[in-house]
Amino acid sequence: MKISPEVRTFRSEDIDKILDIESQAFPKTRYSKEIFLTYAKVLPEGFIVAEGGDDIAGYMIFDPNGHVHSTAVKA
Repeated sequence: MKISPEVRTFRSEDIDKILDIESQAFPKTRYSKEIFLTYAKVLPEGFIVAEGGDDIAGYMIFDPNGHVHSTAVKA
């Protein structure tokens, strides 16, 4: 069975899964929880996640000008 991911805005309950993805993708330069929560406040429509089933496959943070601040996918 193939699961199509749903793209939606970040929710506070996503933070632990986002931190896991971030740690896998950027082990030496990962963003902290505080940085992600700040992005969620400052760019609420620009912090999106791809969710498949009960898991988050990845995330992207971008601003209204199209600048991507961070993106990562689950390994």
